[in-house]
This record gives sequence, C-alpha cells and structure tokens, in this order.
Amino acid sequence: MGATDPAEPSLSRNDDVALFPTYITLSIIDVVSVPDPADELRRLYPPILTTAHVAEMMHCTIGDVRDKVHRGELEALRWGQQFRFFREEVLSSMTRFQAGDPAPADENIRFDGLPTDGHG
Repeated sequence: MGATDPAEPSLSRNDDVALFPTYITLSIIDVVSVPDPADELRRLYPPILTTAHVAEMMHCTIGDVRDKVHRGELEALRWGQQFRFFREEVLSSMTRFQAGDPAPADENIRFDGLPTDGHG
C-alpha cells in the first residue's frame, strides 16, 4: 500500500482542482459566444435595401413598411417610384427601444386625447 503502481491512475487533490477551473472557463465562453442579432442581419442583408428586404427583416408586410415611411417612422430614399433604405438606419430604428423599456410617450397628446398646442 505504501508504493503506488504507475499503471493505476491516481486521483489526487491537485487533479480535482485542475478540472474545476477548466469547466468554469468553458461555461463562460459558451455564454459570451451568443451572436448579436444585428450582426446576423448585417451578414444576411446588403447595405442598401429594398422595401421587400425591410419587410422581411421586420417580419411585416411591404405595405406596413410603406406606411412607416409615410408616417416618418422609417427613413427612406426615393428611387423612382420605389423606396430604398440604408441597412444601418433600418437596424437603428429596429433597436431604438429594447425589451422592457417603457413605451415612448407622445408629447403632443394629452391624456384626454386633445392636442396640447392650445387649439383643442
């Protein structure tokens, strides 16, 4: 019992300590490696987008995208009778509000629904 056989694996306290930090390190790397959705969209779409591209990115219809442009919620360039969009501007409009943020308040509407400009 005094001498150890070299053929038998030995588990010493040092072996256990060496395994634990390796496990922690791997689990931290797995958590950090979650891809950013905006980076994935940058990889998938060209720098200048059509209305169909934007509708696909936003998971809505082409008509919804056009309505957002006409309401001023989304910036677009006129390309003849069509719209073109810069990918970065679309991404910034999509990420303007994060989940859990309070809904934006319209400063021109009172709680009773009348405008605050004194005409109502």
